[in-house]
Amino acid sequence: MNVLTIKDPADLLSFIGHTLGFWPQESLVCVTLSHNNVGATLRIDLPRQPGQERMYARTVASYLTSDTDASSIVGKVIGSLQRSD
Repeated sequence: MNVLTIKDPADLLSFIGHTLGFWPQESLVCVTLSHNNVGATLRIDLPRQPGQERMYARTVASYLTSDTDASSIVGKVIGSLQRSD
């Protein structure tokens, strides 16, 4: 088994592209961690329409909490977030 060492945020960013096989656009990427081990990786498109944020957050939470071994989660927004004031 290959050992992956993540020491800083740059290492984690490299891991995202490597594990997905592409560099996502307009996405949220989350990686679950279980102590010193990488768990599940989630990539989901950012919401495109105003008013979808609550359902989006529930969907993301549902996916991430299914990894019952996770002790922490790291997330990265890739793209732009537009505020509607």
